[in-house]
Amino acid sequence: HALQFKVAGERKCTEYHKIGTYGFSSCFHFFHTAFTRTLPAGDLRLAAALFGGQDSKNRAKTLSPIVSFDEDAFSTMSSALRDVKDAAELFGGIFAAAVSAARFLNDRGAAAEFAEACDGMCVSNAMREA
Repeated sequence: HALQFKVAGERKCTEYHKIGTYGFSSCFHFFHTAFTRTLPAGDLRLAAALFGGQDSKNRAKTLSPIVSFDEDAFSTMSSALRDVKDAAELFGGIFAAAVSAARFLNDRGAAAEFAEACDGMCVSNAMREA
């Protein structure tokens, strides 16, 4: 709960940007793990706690709880990003692919989920526009 709502999103984004510097394979596996693993306390997937946070006005903005994740769709969408070298674009693109491959409890659509998490993490324009 604390990781999801109390950690500043900008702090999370700084750390996630570093993952993008490790390249496609590392980013892909990071997101695959985040969207497929559940937390020990129940059915909440790790991604719901990781992506989002407190925005610049200290408002909590996070992904909705994830109901399911289409691993094949994620793999297909992500594969188009294999040659992306910019860390923010790579991380943002694979994040968008993961969000698009997920089904959320609050059925507001992938674009709205992505925007909410990006707002919570105070991401750069490069990551948001990927």
